[in-house]
Amino acid sequence: MVDYYELLRVSRSAGAEEIKRAYRQLAILLHPDKNPHPDAAEGFRSITEAYQVLADPEQKKKYDEQLELEQLIERKGPAYRDPAYRRTVKTNEPRPWVINPEKEFVRNSRPAATWTIRICFALCLLLFVDYLLPSEKIQEEVIMDEVLIQQTMRSVRQHTIETKSGHHFSVNYPDNLEFRKEPQIIAETSGLFNLLKSIRTKSGHFKIKALASLYGNFKFAPIILLFLTASGLLIQMGDELKFNIALVSLLLTLLNIFFFVISVW
Repeated sequence: MVDYYELLRVSRSAGAEEIKRAYRQLAILLHPDKNPHPDAAEGFRSITEAYQVLADPEQKKKYDEQLELEQLIERKGPAYRDPAYRRTVKTNEPRPWVINPEKEFVRNSRPAATWTIRICFALCLLLFVDYLLPSEKIQEEVIMDEVLIQQTMRSVRQHTIETKSGHHFSVNYPDNLEFRKEPQIIAETSGLFNLLKSIRTKSGHFKIKALASLYGNFKFAPIILLFLTASGLLIQMGDELKFNIALVSLLLTLLNIFFFVISVW
């Protein structure tokens, strides 16, 4: 008698949801369209038969009783001690299927992938909360190095501006000349992490448009991460896609951390 629980790789105490999830995972691995091994089709039919029995409460109850009875007989052993009377026990064990090790690794990594997506999603939400909190406005004065400005005008398109408190930020030429006219600036930072959100002159006449900050030019990073992780949590998907989303989310999170560091004011 075939052990359907062993076929689906679940314990006998597994619930309906666990059995359904195990069947779906194996079906992806053994489907003839995805697994070229000659035994894959047979394996797919076997797990489908197992699932149909275990998913039906009445059939499952009858199957459990038969399986328990058969195992009880096997434990009891043959009635005769003489080897001549011993039956040759033929077991209808499922044939081992050749499963791609990479796909098996991906399947086993599904819980870790889910937790990775959850953590990345939580970090992304934290950034959005930080952005929506009331901003803090800091007034500073720009140090204008006339020699450096002249060199910038002749050689490069970007100039690094420094404030008296030691902060630095990049400005494109000729926008840097605006601070020569009005060195007093207002830096707007986030309420939780003190990340730079905007820089403008005190009068409001000029504001930097291309701000190298997580909440400036790089705001695409947390937005993409939010949509990616949300889709990974809300949409039902296979193990491989889940694994790939977790991997990309992790890389995007590292990118956000890099932008986070350079945005602290």
